[in-house]
Amino acid sequence: MALLFYISVFVSILVLRYRIATGKRLSVKSDEKGRSYYEGTNIVEAVKSPHSKNRRRSVIDLGLDMGCSAYFRIRRKTLMLRFLQHFGLAQELSDIVSKDLVFIADHPDDLHDLTLNSEVMHAVEKIFSFPETERLICFGSKIWVKLRGIGLEESREKLHESILRNLWEIKRAVEENAARRSENRRFSGARRLPWIMAAHLAMLGCGVLLVLKLITYDTSFLIDPGSLKGASLLLMMVWSVLWLVLLHVLLKRTMWTILALADFFAIGFTGILFLSFLGLYNANIYLPQAAPLPHGAVIAEKRCTISCYATEHHLSGEECGPEDRRRIIIELRKKSRCINQIEHEYSITVVLREYDLPPVRIKIGQEEFDRAEEGGIWEIPVYPGALGRPWFDRADMR
Repeated sequence: MALLFYISVFVSILVLRYRIATGKRLSVKSDEKGRSYYEGTNIVEAVKSPHSKNRRRSVIDLGLDMGCSAYFRIRRKTLMLRFLQHFGLAQELSDIVSKDLVFIADHPDDLHDLTLNSEVMHAVEKIFSFPETERLICFGSKIWVKLRGIGLEESREKLHESILRNLWEIKRAVEENAARRSENRRFSGARRLPWIMAAHLAMLGCGVLLVLKLITYDTSFLIDPGSLKGASLLLMMVWSVLWLVLLHVLLKRTMWTILALADFFAIGFTGILFLSFLGLYNANIYLPQAAPLPHGAVIAEKRCTISCYATEHHLSGEECGPEDRRRIIIELRKKSRCINQIEHEYSITVVLREYDLPPVRIKIGQEEFDRAEEGGIWEIPVYPGALGRPWFDRADMR
């Protein structure tokens, strides 16, 4: 059940990221003239204001549907600006009212056409003259403006009229550019980027699930985990390099390559880091291998715990004989709530003489605990490992 819960959480995050990135969460509405537009509203946080204690900072998206596909955005400066400018995919808009804006396009030709269009630049200036304007996004057949600020509800009508009017000007210019171009560009990394981001999230999700499995459910014990570090480091480097090459092949020389790289280093690389080691770890355990060989380990210590709710008795091997346990259980059952709620845990600590390892604590059953003696030998079935790294299963020793 826990595994299904984590899978559902990661799938929900993936769907949410895709819907936000592509404008799927916007709903269709109509203005007074019957023209359709997109709108999405989200209250993100409460803000204390000297004028009102209950005012909230809202996020509102306003957009239009276009008759062609285009991919660009206008936003505040980012750390990736230099890289985008190097590829010819970004241009600083220093000649309009807000000098910290950056125009980023899917293709250098689109960037050139739109930034040289005076009507487009005038519409952009009008849109960003509002302090609430955060960014302008065009993805596929949708173009929208993201607004964030206090009191958006009060100025909704004014913002709607001005922003939608200027968006129609930008939309008209984009559609004219698309119709004028004789070449038909079939490639666009914008359609591939969500799938790449999904792959990064899947890497991280699988890695986290393997970590949770190792912490909670895994009963195997790798005798020398350090022997896998070198191989996992090499696998991580090769995997990362091949993935970066694949990103370049899939996204080519576009702005989406830069965005995919940022997503990779923020999310995907962590997933590869987890999967490289844990993938080899699980391959060594679950792939076909020879039968285990018995190994004699020395029993260094015996311990048992008898508990009922907050009452616990931690006993050594000498203190945890059958008569001692019976006496403690009788005392606990005098409490009404402990009649059927008494729990037992038996464990031994063994030393594997052939390996340079610290003592290992193993949970066993009551009968095995009574037969075991401190200083005696405990047979442990050691598997050779599919990758040549020996290991044993704690569950085999109960």
